[in-house]
Amino acid sequence: MGSVILLARIKHLSINRQIAISVVRMSLQLVGAGIVLEVVFEIDAWYIVVGILVFLFGMASRIVFSRLNVRSAHLQRNIVASIAIGAGSVLALFVVVIVGQDPWYDPRYMIPIAGMIIGNGMNGCALAFERFYSSLQKERMRILTMLSLGATASEATERYFSEAFRAAFLPQLITMTAMGIVTLPGMMTGQILSGTAPMTAIRYQIAIMMAIVSSNALVAYMILYLESRVFFNERHQFNEDV
Repeated sequence: MGSVILLARIKHLSINRQIAISVVRMSLQLVGAGIVLEVVFEIDAWYIVVGILVFLFGMASRIVFSRLNVRSAHLQRNIVASIAIGAGSVLALFVVVIVGQDPWYDPRYMIPIAGMIIGNGMNGCALAFERFYSSLQKERMRILTMLSLGATASEATERYFSEAFRAAFLPQLITMTAMGIVTLPGMMTGQILSGTAPMTAIRYQIAIMMAIVSSNALVAYMILYLESRVFFNERHQFNEDV
């Protein structure tokens, strides 16, 4: 971290304050999370785990909405729906079917897995919407031309929909390509350091990566689908109110 601050000072980037705030904030949040998790693990009650899941979904939606340059009620609703449906369905399937933990609400499994799946779905949501929205702004005249020639809204924006969807989970695909060759992922490394057999850790890592990529893709598709229906009216025209 010292080298980052030094380079920023040499290049006069004026980001040292942001770096310091981010480091302090991260440290406080992680310490706070550790204290909360110790209490939750001790109580081991389903209603507390459900409450934490609701909090995670709510915070993820709020973070995505706060990072985007668009402010509208429909976007906020669609972000909540996309993350809840996309990441929620993957989380339920992974915990109940793949892990098969009994009870299902075991906080030692549910909370860390939920954090990884929801967090990556959150990133996919933000990347997909930002790319799609900027494409519609830049290519507005081209889209209007296609619409005037008889194309439907989905036909006129299919290219930008696909590009935004691809951009949402491209980072995860790159990460998966490098795993085992360039990097050893954090979850697998942590399990090995705790004494878990490498092959067991690898099986868990493969399963969680499949869940992460699925969550990323589903959330990205949901936000693109929902927002594309908002941007155009039933006559396949730009919704000027939006």
